Amino acid sequence: KNDVKLESAGGTIGLAAIGVSVAIAEDFTTTNAFISNDVEITANNAEITANSEDKHDLQVWAAAGGISGGGGSQANVNSQKTTNAYVLKDTDITTTGNLKINATSLSDLDLFAGSASLVGVSVGETLSDATNIGSTKINIGENVVFKTGGNATISTNTDEKTESEAWAA
Repeated sequence: KNDVKLESAGGTIGLAAIGVSVAIAEDFTTTNAFISNDVEITANNAEITANSEDKHDLQVWAAAGGISGGGGSQANVNSQKTTNAYVLKDTDITTTGNLKINATSLSDLDLFAGSASLVGVSVGETLSDATNIGSTKINIGENVVFKTGGNATISTNTDEKTESEAWAA
């Protein structure tokens, strides 16, 4: 589980003032859960689960005050996740109860960038940019046998939430 919170604030006051603030987060995550080749498993219940959960919260503020000047802020998140659950080849799994294979990827990106210039002549720029790319998969190899006395569940879940906001005044 990744939980990233970045806050950045900057400001300046003067005859010619420039305020700049930047926050950048890069997240390249791979989560794997697997059973190797040529394995025999006998159990009451069996579960193979790959879970990946990431939260990124970036807040960036910049301000400038004076006769002339400007303010700028930038918030960037690049989240690229891979979540995999594998059962490799020539594997036998026998349960008297349930068998569950699951891969789950949860991603929550929340970005805010704001800037203000309180000057006579002003130039400002504000950028909020979020990239949320990922893959969630289950792979069952050749010659894999499942024998269950209960339920067999194979599932993938992906939930990606991205909020990006920018303002300048």
